[in-house]
Amino acid sequence: MNEWSESVEWDPDLYCQIYLAEIGGEDPVYRYQRYFVALEFEYLKDAKKIYCSACLPSYGVYEFCARWFPKRNAPFYVRRTRFWFALIDDAYYAISEAAILPALAFVDKELTRLKDSDSNDS
Repeated sequence: MNEWSESVEWDPDLYCQIYLAEIGGEDPVYRYQRYFVALEFEYLKDAKKIYCSACLPSYGVYEFCARWFPKRNAPFYVRRTRFWFALIDDAYYAISEAAILPALAFVDKELTRLKDSDSNDS
């Protein structure tokens, strides 16, 4: 398992919604199937940062997103940070949105190869 962490700006006037999701494939409605990962949060008000962390397996393709909303029940976010990364053999690789499905295919191929080599060893 790999310890992953990220920090975002904390603004006392805005509500921040954060998620980390493993991409599981294509989805006709939401573009990608997302499996949300449980995050641990730490709020450092003096540093004006929100730190989040999670334990991730050695392989996967992930989406991180943080959106800031006004606290007065506004339905639209005022700012967003979103990025994608691939975790391959315990190494992190930043990827573009266009590279999500090719990276996912590569991860699936690697996992199949590792599974096949494990079954051949026994």
